[in-house]
Amino acid sequence: MSYLLQFDGASEPNPGPSGSAYVIFSPVQTDENGDQFRNLIQEGFTYIPHATNNEAEYNALILGLTKALELGISEIEVEGDSNLVVQQVQGNWKVKVPKLVPLQSKANKLLWKFKKWSVKHVYREDNVDADRLSKEALVMKREEHRNV
Repeated sequence: MSYLLQFDGASEPNPGPSGSAYVIFSPVQTDENGDQFRNLIQEGFTYIPHATNNEAEYNALILGLTKALELGISEIEVEGDSNLVVQQVQGNWKVKVPKLVPLQSKANKLLWKFKKWSVKHVYREDNVDADRLSKEALVMKREEHRNV
C-alpha cells in the first residue's frame, strides 16, 4: 500500500527567494460507496533565501522523501510538476547544471531507501496543495511541518 508524495518548488524571481514544499497522502482507501480517496497526513515547506526554481524543486523532493522516511513509510508514489526533476531522477535526462548534480544524487539515494517507489510527472493543476505551500513558504520565510 503506497503513500503518495507530491512536491513543488517556487522562485520569485528565478533565481531568487524560493520555497520548497511537499504533501504526503495516505494509501488509497475505499469508502462505503466504493469511491476511492486518500487522506492528507503530512505537509511541510521551507524557505530558501536564494535558489533557482529547479533547485527549489529538488529541495522540495528531498524534504518530502526525508519526511516520508521519518514517518516509517516504505512504499511511495512520487508526483511533481517539474518534468526536468522527474526525468533526471528517473535517469532519462542528464543533469547538466553542476549545482543540481548533488541534489539529484541525494534524491536518488533517498528513493532507494524505500522498499518500493515510483516517480511521475503531473500537471500543475494536479499538484495544487504542494504548489500552494511552496508559495506560502515564500511569504512565511521559515520552515514548517504539520501533521494533518
